[in-house]
Amino acid sequence: MPTYEYRCKKCATEFEIRQSFADDPLTHCVDESCNGTVNKVFRGVGISFKGDGFYKNDHGASSKTRRPSSDTSDSDSSKDTSDSSKDTSN
Repeated sequence: MPTYEYRCKKCATEFEIRQSFADDPLTHCVDESCNGTVNKVFRGVGISFKGDGFYKNDHGASSKTRRPSSDTSDSDSSKDTSDSSKDTSN
């Protein structure tokens, strides 16, 4: 079950509650003497990419293998062009 964080508008108390996805969100402070209204607190989460299957293995290797094959064909075609120009000048 996920843990949700709430903040009371009246007393500024912050608290965490474990709730099911199907449960309704809380509307009142857990401090019975306050009984103010509460809002859910949303915080950013950090993402860490670890292990196989990320840039090093997927994108970097495939783009490196593609470049030499296209560079080779470009250099071969330029050699052919220079050879043909030599033949026409004789």
